[in-house]
Amino acid sequence: MENTHTHSRRRRGSFVQEIAWPMMSDVGVVLPEGFVDPENINPLEFLESSHTALKQDLTRFNLGDLFRNPHWCILERVLREEIQRNIPNIMRKFREKMFITIWNPGAHDFWTLEEWAWWQSSDPLEAIPQSILDKAAQSAYWAPDPPTTKGLLFPPTATTGMDSVDPGPRCVQGGVYIL
Repeated sequence: MENTHTHSRRRRGSFVQEIAWPMMSDVGVVLPEGFVDPENINPLEFLESSHTALKQDLTRFNLGDLFRNPHWCILERVLREEIQRNIPNIMRKFREKMFITIWNPGAHDFWTLEEWAWWQSSDPLEAIPQSILDKAAQSAYWAPDPPTTKGLLFPPTATTGMDSVDPGPRCVQGGVYIL
C-alpha cells in the first residue's frame, strides 16, 4: 500500500499537477503550536478516538515512529492499512481533542500550581506531555524577579502612616533597609 492518504491539486503553468502528500507532512498540520513535536505524543493518544481496542503495546513508540515506520508499531497488516485509510478522520478527532486539552486550562486563568491542582481534581484533563511541563518549569525558574518597591521591604500602607511617596533608604545594614 502506498504511504500517502490524501492528494492535493496545484496549478503549475497551464496544467494541474497532482501531488501525493506523505503522512509525515500532515503531522505538523494537525498539531497546534506548542505540540508541534510528534516525538512527544504517544500513538495511543492519537489512535484512541477511532481504535479503542488496540491489542498492541504502543507505549514505547511515539507519533513520529508511527508515521515513519507504521509496520514497526502496528504488526497487523489489516489494522495498519485501516488506520492509514482513516488518517484524515483520526487527525480531525485528534485536533478536536487537542483543542479541548489546550483550551480548558486557559479559560480558568490559573496563577499557581496549587490552584491548577485544585481545579484538576474536580475536572478531568488530558495528560500534558512531560517535555512541555519541563519547559514550563524551566522558564518559570529562569524568570526575572518581580520589581520591588524602592527602599522598602514592604510597600507603604495606610496602617504604617507613611505617604505613598517612597523616600528611599537612609542606611543599609546587613542587607536590611533602615528608615
